[in-house]
Amino acid sequence: MESDQPVHRIGNAELRKGRVIRISYKRATYVVCTVNLMLAVCLMYSILSPLHLKSHTPHVIAVDTSNGRRPSSQRTTREELVRLRSSDKLRRDMVPIHLIQEVKVLQAETMEEITRTKKLSSIRQKKSIEVLQRLAQVRRGNTQANQQGLQKWRKKKLLDAKRIEAAQRGR
Repeated sequence: MESDQPVHRIGNAELRKGRVIRISYKRATYVVCTVNLMLAVCLMYSILSPLHLKSHTPHVIAVDTSNGRRPSSQRTTREELVRLRSSDKLRRDMVPIHLIQEVKVLQAETMEEITRTKKLSSIRQKKSIEVLQRLAQVRRGNTQANQQGLQKWRKKKLLDAKRIEAAQRGR
């Protein structure tokens, strides 16, 4: 029962079709460890690079060297607070409250219209189902009436055929 195909052995297994790449466990371990080390280096770089960039960004410090005291930006905190408050007030005044209210009203109206449409469509669907059921009942009733009429017609034709046959015998 020996065949002409080449036999490859891997451990106790034999492989007759295709090629098998033979790698020792030592080389496979080396490849796996190398890949793990490269992944670890890439991971460390992606984690630590933002910290590295933050630590080397230049800081701009405004120093007033004319009098040797603190920077002027820190001396004018009250003026800055007044400016911040006035800009905040202007920002709040510029918010289009009327338009926002109109949008909310329109959204409420559209939601009502959507719910109304859903209710109407469900009612229409129920009514169409009822009409289809009634139509099916009418069709079933018509088939029964048609069958009864067909039976009567057959009986009539049989009686006519018997009469004709009797008339032909009686001649």
